[in-house]
Formats: sequence, C-alpha cells, structure tokens
Amino acid sequence: MRTHEGNRPDDNFQVYDDDEAIDHFARCSQIFVDLTPYRKAIVKENHEDGLPVQRPLFMHYEDDPQTYDIQYEYLFGSDLLVAPVYKADQKRWTVYLPDDKWIHLWSGQAFGQGQHLIEAPLGEIPVFLSPTIKVCSNI
Repeated sequence: MRTHEGNRPDDNFQVYDDDEAIDHFARCSQIFVDLTPYRKAIVKENHEDGLPVQRPLFMHYEDDPQTYDIQYEYLFGSDLLVAPVYKADQKRWTVYLPDDKWIHLWSGQAFGQGQHLIEAPLGEIPVFLSPTIKVCSNI
C-alpha cells in the first residue's frame, strides 16, 4: 500500500495531489481493510489444508466444463472472483461467472451464471463477491 514514487516525484504521478485519486485510494484501502477477516481465513485454510489462496475456477466448479478453459480469471478463496483486464484501453470487459450468485464489487449489482459484459473503467477491475462472503457491509 505504498506508491514507490518518492525517489522521482517529478516523473511519477503523485496520488496525494489529486482529489479523485485520493478518494479512489481511500475506497480501495477500506476494501482492503474490510477483507482482512476473509484474507486471514483463506490464508489459514492454505496453511492448514494446503488449498491455494488464488484458485482456478474449476477448483470449486468442477462440473462446469467452461471453467477449465478460463486462464485469466481466478478465485481468491472460494467467495471472491477476479477477472483482470489484461488489454489496454478497455472500458468494458467480458467475464464468465460460474453457476452461483455474484455481487459486482463496484456497483453492487447481482449477476448469475454466464457471460457478462461488465463496466471496467481504470481502477475498477471486475471483481465479484459471493453473497455468503463474510466481510464488512461497506463492500
């Protein structure tokens, strides 16, 4: 959670000079804090049971053949799905969600199984939470 820009401030974006960046950084920092109990639980699960923290979708949706071919989405634990945007200049991103109920982190909109075209502005990669995830209600 640090910027690594201190050695060349004129060449790097200074987050503290931009109100919009500060607001976004504050929101992301709060999400990080709110996820602390969840992160601790999945790291404990990793330690005790050997389950990876970052998981392929097929690990929890083995009966869904589509999950075996997805290489650019992953589960963080079993209840948080991340679909990184890996192409430049994308404002929307197609995401496959396995059979479950999913809540979009940024909008709070509910989604079900299937392909979905998701708004993905810079700084808001598609992230989905299972309704059963135990985190603070701020997310």
